[in-house]
Amino acid sequence: RRVALEHFAKARNTALIPFLRQLLQDRDPMMRRLSLEGIMMSDANEGISAYSRSMGGLDGSELIDWVKSHGEHMVPYVRKALTSRRPAVRLFALDALALLPANSRLEIAQSWVKTTNASDVRIRLLELLMNTNPSRSLVTLQEFSNHQDITTRAAVIRILANSGRGLDLVRKALSDKHQAVQLEALTGILGR
Repeated sequence: RRVALEHFAKARNTALIPFLRQLLQDRDPMMRRLSLEGIMMSDANEGISAYSRSMGGLDGSELIDWVKSHGEHMVPYVRKALTSRRPAVRLFALDALALLPANSRLEIAQSWVKTTNASDVRIRLLELLMNTNPSRSLVTLQEFSNHQDITTRAAVIRILANSGRGLDLVRKALSDKHQAVQLEALTGILGR
């Protein structure tokens, strides 16, 4: 049964979607996962709808496997997972985002970093931006160097210091009113 479903999932045949949709209710988690993958690969609209409905039963780790297998095709699902209320799913989505091609990674990270309210996600996105394309990310990091969230501000200073860029902002952070930011700046300066 599993082997047949794996072939159905790889077939990318929209005629199989009604059958695969029924298997989303299967008792076996692997069968549900494979049927969801088959729907996602067959039709983008059906896929995002099925993925949205199934997110509560997923732990998020499957997204990493899917990105490794299907690459760019998983972009809408990574975006959707970044909206999850479950922190573990968001963190897996960030790991999956790091595996996408650079252009997709940058585009998603640039848009999400400015809209997310979760500081852990924001910081991971800023790190991802700097690791992907430092020159294109510098402006965004500069914007966040004055962010109201202390954790974000301190992380930006750490990222800038570690990259050797924006050292004027790192020096300026020595006089920040919060010790966490000052400490990151000092560590960055002394570590260079």
